[in-house]
Amino acid sequence: MEPSDSSELVALTKDNISNDQIIQAAIHLQQGQTRYQNNTFVVGSQVTPYKKVQQALLELETRHQVDVELHYKYKLCLNDKKRLERSLKLEKSLENPDDLEIERLEIELERKNYDLTVYERKFVTVEREISEFCDIVREHMDEGVDMEYYRLTQEHEDRQYWIARMAKQAAVDVHAIGRLGSGNLDSILNMPKEDQISAIRGAVEHATLLTAGIEKMQQRMLPEVRKIMEGAYDDVALPTLLGEQLSNEPLKLPEVKNVTSEKLRIQSPNKSQA
Repeated sequence: MEPSDSSELVALTKDNISNDQIIQAAIHLQQGQTRYQNNTFVVGSQVTPYKKVQQALLELETRHQVDVELHYKYKLCLNDKKRLERSLKLEKSLENPDDLEIERLEIELERKNYDLTVYERKFVTVEREISEFCDIVREHMDEGVDMEYYRLTQEHEDRQYWIARMAKQAAVDVHAIGRLGSGNLDSILNMPKEDQISAIRGAVEHATLLTAGIEKMQQRMLPEVRKIMEGAYDDVALPTLLGEQLSNEPLKLPEVKNVTSEKLRIQSPNKSQA
């Protein structure tokens, strides 16, 4: 017998689960983006706290629209269901009811009941993401700064963001190919002279620390590499991502000072806290 809700799936394992029960698991699959994904790759892709808050607010606005639209659709679907129930009741009350019409109404009613369950599952996903993005906003707000500050466009914050953003992108170029790529260099050259200096300085410092950190990790792994190289071919096993032999310790990246001696925070996505 199919489980009527996800709670009946708890005790089921690969040894005793049926195809129908697996389908029920798919129907009740928790969907949406995870908090880690949102905090690391959505909001975390921004490189200054101000922009992180604004990105989270943008994501919230989108999900709020989805939530409002879902409620409208749910109400219309519920209204359709009531109309069908009324029509079905009237049809059955006739002296000579049309069996085919009754069957059609029952099928449509069954479909509306299914649609309502779909909307209810979507509510859970949207409400969870809205709650998590609200938490992310609080997490990245600076102490003593009110929400109005983040709601409005702040030109100096935007300037700091683009200096940090170009410094980070250029740092990846320097680390990967040893020089600034033409695309990032062209963008940096469009900036005011003092911002060009800040971006390039930040890129060099960021790339130097990144390279040093990776080299330090490689040095730590040398004993394990030697064991593999000196061992028999049959003993060789490919390392697994995040395996025990690999460290999860995040690489510490620098704080870069610009020409006005203000601290410019540059951080890679993996520095955000989930």
